[in-house]
Amino acid sequence: MVLNNTQTSQTVTYTASISDNRAVTGVTIDGQSITGSGNTYTYDKTYSFGDYGFGSNTDTVSVVATDSAGNSATDSVTVSISKSDTQNPTITSLTTSGTSNNNIVLKTSNKSKTVTFTAVVSDNVGINSISLTGATQTSSNNGTYTFTKNYHYDNYSYGSHTDVPTLTVGDAAGNSSTQTITVGIVKQDDQNPVINSFSANDTSVSLTTSNQSQTVIFTVAVSDNVAINSVSIPGTSLSSSSSGTYTFTKTYDYGDYSFGSSNDTLVVTVADTAGNSVTDSLTISIVKTDNQVPTINSFTTSDNSFQLTTSSQTKTVTYSVNASDNVAIDNVSVSGATYTGTSGSARVFSRSFTYGDYNFGSNTTTVTVTATDTGGNVSTDTITHTITKVDNQSPTVSNMTTNASGNAVTLTSTNTSQTVRYTISGTDNRSVTGVTWEGSQSSTATSGNNYYFDKTYNYSDFTANSTNSDTVSVVVTDAAGNTTNKSKTITITTEDNISPTISSFLSNKEGNVVSLLTSSQSNTVTLTVVSTDNVSVTGVSLPGTTVGTVS
Repeated sequence: MVLNNTQTSQTVTYTASISDNRAVTGVTIDGQSITGSGNTYTYDKTYSFGDYGFGSNTDTVSVVATDSAGNSATDSVTVSISKSDTQNPTITSLTTSGTSNNNIVLKTSNKSKTVTFTAVVSDNVGINSISLTGATQTSSNNGTYTFTKNYHYDNYSYGSHTDVPTLTVGDAAGNSSTQTITVGIVKQDDQNPVINSFSANDTSVSLTTSNQSQTVIFTVAVSDNVAINSVSIPGTSLSSSSSGTYTFTKTYDYGDYSFGSSNDTLVVTVADTAGNSVTDSLTISIVKTDNQVPTINSFTTSDNSFQLTTSSQTKTVTYSVNASDNVAIDNVSVSGATYTGTSGSARVFSRSFTYGDYNFGSNTTTVTVTATDTGGNVSTDTITHTITKVDNQSPTVSNMTTNASGNAVTLTSTNTSQTVRYTISGTDNRSVTGVTWEGSQSSTATSGNNYYFDKTYNYSDFTANSTNSDTVSVVVTDAAGNTTNKSKTITITTEDNISPTISSFLSNKEGNVVSLLTSSQSNTVTLTVVSTDNVSVTGVSLPGTTVGTVS
């Protein structure tokens, strides 16, 4: 039997004629139990397209008959099945990229276009071949195939054309499908004509009272990839043309211009037969001569001499200029200054002078006014400023600190000396040139911007058991003599921590024995104490006694 894409199934009826000398008790065909009609047993089997591989296949169907005695007999039939593919491949889409709606333009400036064609195809079995006329396959991926085809300007005449490539897709069974796509091709000349040169025999025209006209000759050399259609220069007269060279003339008259400089810009336009055009320009300078220089009637300033200080670093100076000319003043400028307006007939300018632009001390700056008329004639005048740059910024000094805890020192009889270190940090916009402690003393040590002063306090310099204060001052001076003062007060306490000494303690009784008798019931004992101290003995006490004399 034959199974294909259009005939996807067939049913085969198998018939067995079976008899037995006693009785047939069971029949199976292809493993299925069959009930017969008389001696005839039938079995229908359906063969489906999807159950077989392409090409030739076989199926063997067996019949088994059993009688009541358990005897059995078998027979079989082999069926040939041919499965073939008759389904054409499917072209889902055929599109282009690198085009505008399948259209391309080939221009003189861009002569080559590569179009990418993308085909999406499929087949019930498999694609065997694919091609696109005139194109080169570049890739394939899961049924998507790309092709490229190059279109070149030189292969076409000017105007519109079409290219109709055919996509052919074949499968392994020889089935095929085709599809075409139309590509529109337009060849255009977009190359402008070339102006090889555009010149004049004189680009500077001088018109004077004694020579009031001048004729200028303009020459244009042009070319084109196809053909020149027209060449024109407004305001001139064409005098000749030959082999791409065109000559024009124009006369300039004195009466047509004002004193000073004027410009006449002439534009040449060249067009080709495709409508492409190109322009170029040439400027003629016309000078109607005025050679009288302007007059600077006055040039004054608000400040000839001034100071720039650290605290006031900018000074704005104004200038007043009165200038005139026989024709007209074209421009007045003051070097480094900005024009701010007018005051009567005078032009007013402003200039700022900045501290950072000058050295310390006295500087001079010369400011120049320049007056120019419309004829380009120039007059100048100057003012010289004296500028003094002054540093009036005092050094920056931190609060003074000490290494004494709580800014307090304690001196005792046994610890009679202590050195305190005073510290400041000093900086300046220029430099610190001097640090003076206590009116005349130098720093004990320095480290970067830190300055140190050591002062020693001695017990003997103060009254014992007293509280004192000492204020240490420092003066920091910069290169300009600016100063900053700082001070720190500390407390000095003195303590006597040495006990008095008892060198002797005696009585006036021999053996320190007092006799008390019935006849003499009282006896006075004199006790003598000898005591000294590093400072002074302020009191001696002896319980049960009366103080006598102290010497």
